[in-house]
Amino acid sequence: MRAAIICGFVTLLACGVSADHLKRMAQKGDPRAQYELSRRCTEQRNYRCAVVWLRKSVAQGHPGAQNRLGVMYERGEGVRTDEVEALKCYTLAESAQNAHARANRMSLERRLTPDQIAAARARLPVDSVASLAKSSDIE
Repeated sequence: MRAAIICGFVTLLACGVSADHLKRMAQKGDPRAQYELSRRCTEQRNYRCAVVWLRKSVAQGHPGAQNRLGVMYERGEGVRTDEVEALKCYTLAESAQNAHARANRMSLERRLTPDQIAAARARLPVDSVASLAKSSDIE
């Protein structure tokens, strides 16, 4: 955990945290470690693994994970393609001040119908982001 405190928003691997230590941190519930493990899974094109770790991080409100999960829904990486769910993820991430989420949301909204945009807004949780972590559409 000391490494997580020192690293702040810098990726944990860039700070020299070993893969084993990173996995232990993620298993103990550290959302930054979970997000970093999802990035590693994505680099290895193991999208199912990435989705599992992203959802754990999203459940704790990690904006980067929210945005990345939106990308995966938009591209159909590890989940069924669902642009409405992607828009929901981008919107959540943007509301948490994620720098990339706004551009992703705006780009996607240009391609969606007004009904799809309304459907994404209707999916937004009122009081939590836990609903993103509970979806059962991993492929």
